[in-house]
Amino acid sequence: MPTITLKFDLPEDRCSADVAVHAMGFALSCHELDNELRKYLKYGHEFKSADHALEEIRDSLFHIMADYGVSLDMID
Repeated sequence: MPTITLKFDLPEDRCSADVAVHAMGFALSCHELDNELRKYLKYGHEFKSADHALEEIRDSLFHIMADYGVSLDMID
């Protein structure tokens, strides 16, 4: 089975290394948020306005990412 080795010059490439190491967490967060958005489109929602929807979805994104141990703060 082929292997891939990623090399980073630390500490200068810390951000890139963190993102690479946590890539699955970022991908799974996107997948879960996509499923949530699909549910809203398919079954409806109770958002009172576009701003309310954006706030709730953004909060949801942050909670989902936290569940996977990732954060937008990892990206500079």
